[in-house]
Amino acid sequence: MSEEVANTETALTLSEAEQHIAEVANLTSRALQIAQGAPHWKYIGSDEASFAYVVIDGKEATLSWPEIERGYEDSTSLESYTLSFPARLLFLSHADFLAWKADEFSKYNEGQAEKRRREQAMREAQERATFEELKRKYETRP
Repeated sequence: MSEEVANTETALTLSEAEQHIAEVANLTSRALQIAQGAPHWKYIGSDEASFAYVVIDGKEATLSWPEIERGYEDSTSLESYTLSFPARLLFLSHADFLAWKADEFSKYNEGQAEKRRREQAMREAQERATFEELKRKYETRP
């Protein structure tokens, strides 16, 4: 009898099950948005996204998805990819999530601008060194 009671306590109604499925789908959708935007920039096609799933373990969430790798001579293999991120991102309000995305994109853009500045400075230093070397070489010629 106690087994029957336990089964009825854990059983979901159809509407509760549908609500639970919708909530899981929303969490997976949010996880895909996190993975595809800054700072991760993962490409997850719609076919792969339909098989993606999220596991929440404490403060960390992990998104997993399959990807078909096509090789030479029509060979294919199925690879599995994962991405971990703070689980709190899944539960942000829509407005807070948009603000987080904008902040991450801004940080990404700032990082890219800094990288370009460093590369430009390195090129300029290299050009100055080459100029000085050529200047010394040709100034000493008779």
